[in-house]
Amino acid sequence: ASLTIPDLDVPRPTSVDEDVNLTLDANMQGIKALYDLFGHSNKLRKMSRHQAIQLMTRDSNFKMSEKDARPATTFTANLLKPGQTQSPQIDHISVIEFLELIGRFADLYMNDSELPLDEKINYVLDEWLALVNYQR
Repeated sequence: ASLTIPDLDVPRPTSVDEDVNLTLDANMQGIKALYDLFGHSNKLRKMSRHQAIQLMTRDSNFKMSEKDARPATTFTANLLKPGQTQSPQIDHISVIEFLELIGRFADLYMNDSELPLDEKINYVLDEWLALVNYQR
């Protein structure tokens, strides 16, 4: 008897995913320096949600409103799970969540643009990585 493995409709990485991953990977040293710039100010050595919002609204030239920036801080790991009635409140974000935030912010900020996501991310990184004098 042979074992049949069902097709689970698992999403396969697309070239868009690969381009985004390559962009983030190529800039990881600068991204970590930016993350550390904010994280150094607290005992946990993590960027706070408030600091992430401040980066999007005040610390860079993007100047997005706080209301418009908040959706970028809704991370996949913090979405409601089956049976939950409230999303967990996050005070600090991990480096992985910061990578997600970069992509979400780039897409939110440039939502009218036809550019692919990796190019939107590059645009955002040009501005943000200048804060830590990182040459791309």
